[in-house]
Amino acid sequence: MTNRSDDFQRLERGSRLGCLLKHFSLEASTFYAGELCHAYEFSSDKPGALLHIARGGRVVTNHDGHEQTHEPTSLLFYPRPYDHGYRPMADDPTEVICVRITFRGGDKSPFAASLPDVISLELDHHRSLAGTVDVMFTELESAGEAASASLNRLSEVLIIQLLRERLEEGDNLTGVLAGLADNKIGAALFAMHESPTKHWTVKDLAGLALMSRTSFSTEFGRIVGVPPMTYLSRLRVELAMQKLESNTTVSAVAQQVGFSSQSAFSRSFTKIVGLSPTAWRRRPETTSVG
Repeated sequence: MTNRSDDFQRLERGSRLGCLLKHFSLEASTFYAGELCHAYEFSSDKPGALLHIARGGRVVTNHDGHEQTHEPTSLLFYPRPYDHGYRPMADDPTEVICVRITFRGGDKSPFAASLPDVISLELDHHRSLAGTVDVMFTELESAGEAASASLNRLSEVLIIQLLRERLEEGDNLTGVLAGLADNKIGAALFAMHESPTKHWTVKDLAGLALMSRTSFSTEFGRIVGVPPMTYLSRLRVELAMQKLESNTTVSAVAQQVGFSSQSAFSRSFTKIVGLSPTAWRRRPETTSVG
């Protein structure tokens, strides 16, 4: 166990994202690209995260009754639905790319739930992100009808770069991203995500963190926000929800995600989601883990 913990500590923080991306994908859909000519209002009623990128001019945002001016070139990311306004500064010709980001798991995705309400960056101070943004605007100018598809893929790359940067800096993180930034708790989280079906115990996970069971449980709850076994159950249920989207039987899904029996799986699923696996599968829209 010590060797595995040492291996994790040597793993760069940004590289730790892989264990989450393996199970929790993201998808981008560009809904506007061009000159920003007037004000737009975005409502928290519509699901999904929003990414705004501006180049060439200043933009003004308004949320919670406060206005803020952003210098060119700027990036604004709202990981969860959030009421806000977005407009150009008067007489500033500004090109923008606006993208809706969908995290698997919705607002309760480990990504969305671990970030602040808004991330605001002036890209002159973030070279790797600025490089991707430059490629995006080049595509916008030259790719014609194919621009939307390439902008979508580049937006996904940009969000992964942003998450990696946040994890490397370790600032203003909560939830699983804060856990991955911690060498001890992160070793246990990494192991859970790498092998979610394994019969983990608190003792096993505490050993990976090189901590006592009591200290580990306390610290895990403080950083991640829930006890370790609760987190593992939610992880397994979220993975089960993905598998239930196919024609796989409930009993097969229970086995595939690490539950000892179909009844144990159904109890845990119902407690976390609020519906039985069968009832959830019949719903026209999926529900994320709460």
